[in-house]
Formats: sequence, C-alpha cells, structure tokens
Amino acid sequence: MVEMWNSVIQLHAKGRRKACAVSNFQLVSEQNWGAGWMYSVKCTKCSFISPVYKLYKEIPTGKPGRKAAVTNLTLQSGLLDMPVGNTRARSGVQTLSNQVSAKMRRLNTVNMREKNQSS
Repeated sequence: MVEMWNSVIQLHAKGRRKACAVSNFQLVSEQNWGAGWMYSVKCTKCSFISPVYKLYKEIPTGKPGRKAAVTNLTLQSGLLDMPVGNTRARSGVQTLSNQVSAKMRRLNTVNMREKNQSS
C-alpha cells in the first residue's frame, strides 16, 4: 500500500498543475481477487487518474490470463491441512461479517439520530 501511494504521488507530481498545490486523492476503482485487492485513485482537483495497483503478489504460471494471488494460495494450502476446511472458513468469515454489519447499522442509526437532532 505504501509503495502504491509513493508511486501515485510521484506520478501526480510529474504532471502537476497549479491547481494541485495540495492534492486530494479519491478512490476510483477497487476490485478484490480473493483475499487480494486492486486499487486506482484520482485527484479531485485535476484530471490525474492513477494506473491500477495490485496490492498482492502474483504467482507466475506461464499461462495466459489472470495469475493467482499468493494470499489466495496460502489460504487454500493452510485450509487443506485443517479440519475446518473451505466451508467452515467461509462460514466463519460470514459470521464475522454479520457481526460487523450489525454494529455498523447501530452506529449509523445513532449517528443519523444525532444529526437529525442537531438540525
């Protein structure tokens, strides 16, 4: 992630205009590839859009098409030796996701109530 931001800032600085004395980056695209992510950002003050950065390492296969992410393969290899397996791992992640979602809904409800009262 740090390498991505360093690269984005350097690329932006090369073609910077006067309007971008202080740049303001915003996420343009995000895409997940299993446990890995790819991001692209843009500057809201100029027309700069970064290339897509993969925040994971790939395993070269010598075949055309998308390469496997190291994180995905290590997760799978770890699950092979575990009695938990794929189904239980997905179930566990889904359970955690549901818990976080419920907490976020409560936080959002409280936040919106406070905003409505202050208006």
